[in-house]
Amino acid sequence: MGKKKLDVMEKEREVFIHGQVDEKGNIIIPGCIRNGIDEKSANKIFDEMAEFAKYAFNKSHAACYSVVAYRTAYLKTYYKEELMAATLNSFLGNLDKIPVYIEECRNLNIEILGPNINESDNKFIVKDNKIRFGLASIKNVGNTVTADIVKERSENGKFSNFIDFCERMTKININKKCIESLIKAGSFDEFGKTRSTLLASFENIIDSLTSNSKNKIENQVSMFDFIEERRGSKSKL
Repeated sequence: MGKKKLDVMEKEREVFIHGQVDEKGNIIIPGCIRNGIDEKSANKIFDEMAEFAKYAFNKSHAACYSVVAYRTAYLKTYYKEELMAATLNSFLGNLDKIPVYIEECRNLNIEILGPNINESDNKFIVKDNKIRFGLASIKNVGNTVTADIVKERSENGKFSNFIDFCERMTKININKKCIESLIKAGSFDEFGKTRSTLLASFENIIDSLTSNSKNKIENQVSMFDFIEERRGSKSKL
């Protein structure tokens, strides 16, 4: 019944009502009729059991769900930002669910702030009745890396620019794929460099930092301005 196999249930109806006999005609299961219950009543009893099997709770189970429903409704009415942030955090490992609940936040008129390398935690947080996107929710960026980023930021202050971030985070061996994902998500937008500029330069910056070549790093910084100047000149043409 629990598996809701209707064809199997219909076979069981026959056994329930008329019973079951073996090859020699001996009664194995007597059935309702042989127990003095008429066929109409037997069918009615079976129908009730079949309907209950589709989806039903016992009273204690239903009561528990009712309490949870009332409490959730209260939180969604008076603490909707906190509730939705907690809900989003419960699906950190499920990137298919995150967009669904972000859309629900929009339906509730809750503003979702994008990921920010200096403001975001590893999880979704509430600030000024808005929800700040969690760094750990970005694809290819895990909890371990974001915990290190938040720790570095809290111990040594906010990152002043992209180079400062790379320089301070190379000691934990943050990989290039992770940095690329952070750039694409807009985590470094506050530094005033376009995402395309950072994407074109970040690998060389990491390589330069790894090789401890200060001159290469300085040249790479200049490359930011060069790329943006080229873009600016093209837009004027």
